[in-house]
Amino acid sequence: MTIEKPSRNEDEYFAQQNAELLRKQREKSEASARDAERKSHYMKCPKDGYDLSSSSSTVSRSRPVPTVAGCGSTRGSWRSSRTRIARPS
Repeated sequence: MTIEKPSRNEDEYFAQQNAELLRKQREKSEASARDAERKSHYMKCPKDGYDLSSSSSTVSRSRPVPTVAGCGSTRGSWRSSRTRIARPS
C-alpha cells in the first residue's frame, strides 16, 4: 500500500488558496480597525478629546445658520463641512 504524493500543481493551488484567504482576512481586519478608529474620534474635540455637542439655529426664515459643533471645555466650535454658509445679497 503506497500513499501517492500530491503533485506540485496541487501544492501550488492550495498555497495560492491559503494566501488569498489570508489576504482577504487581513483586509477585513484592517477595514474593521479603520472603522473602529473613525468611530472613536467622531464628534470629539481635536484639542482635548471631549465630546462635541451640535447645535443649529435660524437668524431669519430665509437664512438658516449652519450646524455647528462645539466643545464645552475649550469653547471651540467647528462648522460642518457639509453645510453651506449663506452669503448676504
